[in-house]
Amino acid sequence: MRKRDRIFIAPLLAVSLLFAAAPTALAAESGEQFVFDKADLLTTEEEDELNDMANNLAENFNMNFVILTTDDAEGKEAEVYADDFYMDNGFYDDGKDGGAIYIIAMDNRRVQVETVGDMKVRYITDDRVDGIIDAGYEDVKDGAYAAAFEAMLNATVDYIEDGVVDGKYTYNEDTGEYDYYDTGKEIRQITLAEFLIALGIALVAGGVAVSCVIGTYYLKWGAYEYPYKEKAKLKVSRKRDDFIGSHVSHRHIEHESSSSDSGMTTTHDSSGGGNFGGGGRDF
Repeated sequence: MRKRDRIFIAPLLAVSLLFAAAPTALAAESGEQFVFDKADLLTTEEEDELNDMANNLAENFNMNFVILTTDDAEGKEAEVYADDFYMDNGFYDDGKDGGAIYIIAMDNRRVQVETVGDMKVRYITDDRVDGIIDAGYEDVKDGAYAAAFEAMLNATVDYIEDGVVDGKYTYNEDTGEYDYYDTGKEIRQITLAEFLIALGIALVAGGVAVSCVIGTYYLKWGAYEYPYKEKAKLKVSRKRDDFIGSHVSHRHIEHESSSSDSGMTTTHDSSGGGNFGGGGRDF
C-alpha cells in the first residue's frame, strides 16, 4: 500500500471505531446505577441484569430499587449501614416517590430490606417485608445471590400491584407516633337516634327470647312433674368383649398459616435525618 493511501485510510478507520463505540457508551449512560456489589458476590453479567431490572422498575413505579452487598459494614448493623448508604448516595431526596434498598451483609450474615416514601407509607408493611425476605431467603443461604435479589424485587412488585392493605398505618418506634394512611374511603358513623333505635330492638328481641326459654322450661308457668316412676323401664343385658388386637392409623393434618396483614409498618429515624421502614433476618 502506498503511503498516500495509508494517510487517507487512517482517519476513516478512526472515525469508524468512534461510531462503533458510541452505542456502547450511550447504553452505559442510559440508566442509573442501582447495583453496588461491594462484597463481589455477583458476576458482571448478573450485575448488568439486575441493574437493568432495577431501572425498568424505577421507570414504571417512579421509585428506587437499590441493591447492595458488603463484606464490611464498618461496625454498623445492616439496617444502619443500608440507611446511611441510601441517604449518602442521594437516593432519599432525589425526587422519586420513595423506594427500597436490599442488602446482603456478609460480615453480619444478614439480609435486610429498608423502605422509604410511598414504599414505606403505602405498600410495604412489616408482614410484607417478611414476605419479601421469604422470597429470596433460601437462595441467600444457598449462595445464589443474584436469584435472591431478583426474587425479592419480584415480591416487592407483587405487593405494590396488590395495593394498600386495609387499615394501613406506620408506627415510629423512636417517637411512639402513629400515622394512619388515608385511603380516601368514607367511614360511616351511626347517629345517636340510630343507636337508640338499634338498642331498643335488641332489648325487645332479647326479652322475647328469654321469655320463650323460661316458658318452655316451666311448661306454661305450671308446676308439672314428669311421672318417672310409672313410665320408667330398666332392661339389663349381658355382653362380653374379647380383646384381639389394635391398629392405629396416623394422619398428618396441615394447618394453613394466617394470610392476614396487620397493616402496620414499623419505622425508625436514621442518623442522617431520614425515616425508614423495613426489617431483616440472619442467615
